[in-house]
This record gives sequence, C-alpha cells and structure tokens, in this order.
Amino acid sequence: MKIVRRLANEDIFKNEEKLYELFLNFPFKDFQRKVQKIDKKLLAFFFLNDLKIKIGKGVAWCFEVFNNRNSLALFVVEPLGKHSEIYGKKMFQISTVINYLNPQSCFDLFWRELKKYIINYNIEYISCRLDASDYQNIAIFTNKDFLYAGISVKVALSLVNFLFLPEYQITGLSVSAANSVDLPRILEISWQHRHNHIIYDAFLDKNKAGQLFSERVREFSIKTAARIYALKRGSEVIGFVSYLEPALFNLAINKKITTVDLIVVDDKCRGNNFGVYLLGESLKREKEIGFKEVELRVASDNYQALSLYTKLGFKVISGDAWLSYEPG
Repeated sequence: MKIVRRLANEDIFKNEEKLYELFLNFPFKDFQRKVQKIDKKLLAFFFLNDLKIKIGKGVAWCFEVFNNRNSLALFVVEPLGKHSEIYGKKMFQISTVINYLNPQSCFDLFWRELKKYIINYNIEYISCRLDASDYQNIAIFTNKDFLYAGISVKVALSLVNFLFLPEYQITGLSVSAANSVDLPRILEISWQHRHNHIIYDAFLDKNKAGQLFSERVREFSIKTAARIYALKRGSEVIGFVSYLEPALFNLAINKKITTVDLIVVDDKCRGNNFGVYLLGESLKREKEIGFKEVELRVASDNYQALSLYTKLGFKVISGDAWLSYEPG
C-alpha cells in the first residue's frame, strides 16, 4: 500500500538510506553528469543534505510517497516570494520531481495531498520543472491541466583551456567589476531583459519580468558570493553580466563551477558582438579567480543568446521542461 506524507527533518534522518537510494537511481541527467564528470554518489548526498537544510529552514515542503519497504517518489514544493510580490499572486514552484518507479500512482497521491495545500494556502499559481526527457511525467502533469510553458537548456564550458579569441576583441569597450556608481545604470538596463529564465512561463506578464530581474540584480549587488561585471563604452555602462558561485554544491561535489545568472546588453547596442565581448572578458576574470567551469540556463527560443554561447564554445548538457498550473 502506498502512502504520501509531508516530511519533517526527523523523517529524513530516519529514512536517509532509502531516500539516498531514490536520488542515486534517478535515471535522468546522466549525460550532464558524464560531461561535467560529476560523481553520482556525491550528487545524491548533496540533494539529500540540501533537502534537510530547506526543510529545517521551513522554506520547502517535501512530499514522500512510500510503502512499507521503500521510498517511491519525492516532490519538493517551494514558495516563490519575489515572484509573488511582483506578480501580485501567491506563487509556488514544484522544484524537484523524483518520480520514476510508479509515476502515475505516485503522482496521484501527491496531487491529492497538494490540492489540500492549494486550498488552505490560497495558492494561485504553480510552476513545475521537469527533466525535458522525462516524457512520462510531462504527460502526467499535462493531463492534470498543467500548461506546457517551454524548454530551458543548460549549457556549460570548461575554463581550464579557455582562451578568448582576438577576433572578438572590440576597440573602445572595456569590462570591469561593477561598483556602486555603475549600479543605477545596471538596474536600468536589467529592465530590458524579457526572457524569464527563472520560471520560463510564456503565460506570465513579460512586462513584469524587467522588474523581477532588476530586483534580482539589486540583491546580487550586496551578496559576497556574487559578482557583477559592467560593459562600458568609455565611461558609459552599456551592459552587464552577473555570476553566482553555488558554493555548497561545489563543496559537495568537489568542483569549482561558476554560474552566469544574467547577461544583458542595452537594446541600442545589440547586434555588434558586444555580448560575446562582455561574456568572454568576464570569463577570463572568472578563470583568474580560480573557477574551472561555467554553466548557465537559457530559454530554448532565445536564439540570440544561444548563438552567443556557441561562439564561445558552450555545449548543451541538459534540458528542462517548464509547466504551469493556475487553480480554478
């Protein structure tokens, strides 16, 4: 008999071995792990410890489907605080779906339980991220009135032998670490970003995406683990790129990965390879800091960005399908 329950931290400690096996045998993302040479056992330990932290802080709900012998599925649901504030509705995200043993029956139990939370917490919007090759769960979610919003791809580049080619150098431009004087102009430019890479939802108001990204950059400017580089023509800021180090993830899997969070060039300056120059110069600096690899997510229909990354040698390593659901 299958049962669903919301996990507390003590449940994870009691059932740690079974949950670890569930993570370890997850059949997706194998290509990404092989390309990045990530130890699957270390990755499973990281997910389990990350889950403990989120539940301990009360920033996630974790629903486990299990029977007398095994953990069968895991669904993690997290509030989207900043999105809720900007879009004016209570928004949550199903951020993790580990559901490959008995997908349909496990989902049905989870969904029946989550519907109670939707009513009790007046949830108005739910985003869901699934591996793009997890066709069975994509079909199961869409059969429950989740709308298919789009695909994001993760691309990665090794910085070990990275060399920024002279052909992409542009006279009159410079890239440097952003300072407080640069920040107002950077925030202004961030409003021009219209690809909502955090949710990838074609049905959300794109005009509010600019505000969302501006708030994100403002938060980045005070984070010690984040770095923002400004693209300048003379003294004028005409673009920026922000990086974030996933420090706990790096520590857990023994890697030095840096992540591109946002890259934006002023609309008036696009089409001149300025973005290639900005990214290339900033990657040189990330390499100097000691990072060995860079990765980022990009919407699959953001062809201009994909072209930029390809020019610098990035390779696609995985993809995610994004779905959305609005109760009622």
